[in-house]
Amino acid sequence: MNVIRTRPAILGALVVGLAATGCGSSDDSGEGIVERANQAMAATSFHGKGTTTAVAGGTQEIWSDPRHGFRARITIGLDEPAGEILCRDGDAFMSTDLALESLRKAGGSGLEVPADLKSSYVRMPTTGGCASFYAIPESGKVDKKLAKDVTGVATTAVTATNGSTTDTYFVAATNKPYLLRLESNRSGHISSTTYDSFGTPVSITMPTPDKIVSMDDFRARVKAGQR
Repeated sequence: MNVIRTRPAILGALVVGLAATGCGSSDDSGEGIVERANQAMAATSFHGKGTTTAVAGGTQEIWSDPRHGFRARITIGLDEPAGEILCRDGDAFMSTDLALESLRKAGGSGLEVPADLKSSYVRMPTTGGCASFYAIPESGKVDKKLAKDVTGVATTAVTATNGSTTDTYFVAATNKPYLLRLESNRSGHISSTTYDSFGTPVSITMPTPDKIVSMDDFRARVKAGQR
């Protein structure tokens, strides 16, 4: 997802635009389709790829498998890695380079990742578990005017708005109600992600305990390096 205000919000902003919360504005309640889509996505493996507002000129690619967890890889430009986020069983981890970027976006300048933490991950809490990275918010509303075909499949459009952020989710209207595309407008910054490869197994490896650091410890280490 559903971007520093609260820790879970950092995750949302750095991924594909986590489900926006708040009151959506549109034609009909999306409660039924939202629930069915979220259940379908949580029960299958899938892949997604698109752009992100997390970093300037950034792209992101995600993989999810109910058995192995969730992974998002953020890239700057064509091939310069900016970091990744991993999640399994509700435990989320952000690579230290991406965590540093979130601190910089919050106004931190002159910050660098300590050498011994460059291959480590920062533990991050989640609200709603790993599904929060792609789930449509319960506040989503169906907007019939926005419905369109995605990769040749008819969809139902569900919008969710929170302040200056509007996310539009395109859910397959036939067969399984999978999320096929997400389009986000965050204060005028546009991003989109297309989802595919439903049911194709993926392997996702979590960081080992010796490679995990708390956000408080990471923040303290980074700030200590400024002195």
